[in-house]
Amino acid sequence: MKRGKRKAEELAFHSEKLEGSEKIGESEQAYTDTEKSEDDGVREDVVESVDRFEDMSLDVRVLSAIRRMRFTRPTPIQAAVIPAALRGRDVLASAPTGSGKTAAYAIPVLDVLLRSTSVSERHIRALVLVPTRELASQVTSVFKSLLKAVGSLTVAQLRSATSKSHSKDASSSSVALSSGA
Repeated sequence: MKRGKRKAEELAFHSEKLEGSEKIGESEQAYTDTEKSEDDGVREDVVESVDRFEDMSLDVRVLSAIRRMRFTRPTPIQAAVIPAALRGRDVLASAPTGSGKTAAYAIPVLDVLLRSTSVSERHIRALVLVPTRELASQVTSVFKSLLKAVGSLTVAQLRSATSKSHSKDASSSSVALSSGA
């Protein structure tokens, strides 16, 4: 079985496992969890897709960073994922390469960190786990680009070598965001 087909089947399996989840987006796929309502238990999360970054209630520093990166409108996956993530929803998303998935989760992470009132100097405040060093480099690059307009957070790529060969795909990597310089 080809790798792409297996990945699609894994996504379908995992999305079915999100009990009460709702599909958002069209060609891209994103699923959010359900939310408890005070009156009758569980209700489906209201799906929201926003056409402009300015309509997402993002911190002005995040909007400035988005403009610096020359993003004019959210891609479909960003329009579906960012509002859900900002509401604290769990999101499972899939979209083609180059569709803006990294920014779809990086933007809400930065927004939450910048709005946080409790800031501990030089402590890790967010950790992004990715399966390969190559992907960690890409994620680090996106975070660094967004952080140019912010200045109060730093980003570092961490690596965990599992063998002496240090193959790109032989180890897992992560990206850490911390307070201070």
